[in-house]
Amino acid sequence: MARKVRVFVKDSSQHVILKSLDKLTVFRDEEDCIAFKTFLQECNTGHTIAIHAYVLMPHYFEFLATPSHEDALSKFMQSLGRKYVGYFNKKYHRSGTIWEGRYKSSLVENTRFLFDIMIYIEKTAPEGYSFSSKEKNLYNKKDDIVTYSGLYKELGFTDEQRVQKYATLFSSKADEKKAEFITACLEKQNVTGSLEFIK
Repeated sequence: MARKVRVFVKDSSQHVILKSLDKLTVFRDEEDCIAFKTFLQECNTGHTIAIHAYVLMPHYFEFLATPSHEDALSKFMQSLGRKYVGYFNKKYHRSGTIWEGRYKSSLVENTRFLFDIMIYIEKTAPEGYSFSSKEKNLYNKKDDIVTYSGLYKELGFTDEQRVQKYATLFSSKADEKKAEFITACLEKQNVTGSLEFIK
C-alpha cells in the first residue's frame, strides 16, 4: 500500500501519534519517561515545532504541534525515534525497532478543533501525571516542552485567566461523536477539519 501523503499548511497544527510495536511497553518506569522528555527537548533545540499538548502512555506518544516548515515534523520524529530506540535497547538489552512503523499524523483546522484535540490528548493522563501537558495547560505548572498556541493565548490576558477558561473547556461534557471523528482522522491520516477547510 502506498504511503499516505503528509499535508503541510503553514500555521496549522498536526495531531501526531507514535505507537510501539505489538503494544510493547516502551515507557516502563519514570526513568524512561524522563529520558524521552530529554530527547524530545534535544530534538527540538531550534524550536522547529511548537508542541501545544502531549502525553506519554505505556504503548505510545501522542501530541499536538505546529511545525515551522514542511520538513520540520518528519525530521523531528525521525531523530526522536532513533534516539529513544538506542536508549531503550541499551537499557533493556535488546535490539531492533520498538516502533510500529512511521508515525501517524493529521492536519488540524485549529479554529474548530485545536482545543478539542488538546483535551482529547490530555484526558488520557491521570491526575497529577508528570508526563503530560495537562499540568501546564490546566494549572500553569512549569513544562519547557509546551508552547502555548495563539488560540490558547487568546483565552485571556493573564495566565490565570487562560487557565480558568481552559479548565471550563476541559471540564465540559465530552462530545463522543467529535472524539470518534478525531480518532478516525488520526488513524486514517485524514484532515481533522470541516469540508470548507479541506477544500
